[in-house]
Amino acid sequence: MKRLIAALLVSLMTLSVLAGCDRPFNKEVNDGREQLTTVAAAVKSTEPKTKSTTKASATNKIFSTPSTQDLVKGYFNIVGNVPKGTAGASLKLAEAAVAVFQFAQDYNLAGCDISALRDNMLNAWEKVLDEEERANFDENFMDVVTFMDAAQEDPASVAGQLEDAGVKADFEKLAKQAGAWDNWDTLKSNTLTLGNSES
Repeated sequence: MKRLIAALLVSLMTLSVLAGCDRPFNKEVNDGREQLTTVAAAVKSTEPKTKSTTKASATNKIFSTPSTQDLVKGYFNIVGNVPKGTAGASLKLAEAAVAVFQFAQDYNLAGCDISALRDNMLNAWEKVLDEEERANFDENFMDVVTFMDAAQEDPASVAGQLEDAGVKADFEKLAKQAGAWDNWDTLKSNTLTLGNSES
């Protein structure tokens, strides 16, 4: 009798093993649904997640440091080319202020490598700009700073100037961006660390 029961059990076990052979390779049954499992999926779930080294602002822009040439073209020359003593000088000043405000936003300067920013500024100042370009920048820089200070503290005081220059909408859009004034302050304060334009 024991041999008969043992034989029946062996037969049942054999049948249950054979019954599973009609299933595709490497599949499991989960609550009546077939779920394909792969080695890749298992490996992926055990891989440690690495943090991204790219920093991004609230507006999802990349923090980067402008190169020496970027600073010459997008900052020093913009400020240095504001004319003095002409009928349209105040409008050109407003245009230049908005242009360098945009420059500060484009690079999200508040989050850039400050040491590299200073190095590139100094390199631009000493090795790229000529004496006349430096003098023009010095002559106009504090005017731009004064304009931007007024624009931040009392926007209505420069609204007419911005509107006449055709850059009021651009300025207002920039001023509403997250971190906009921090970016401008970074550009302004690190310009002053060069030792120029302080008078």
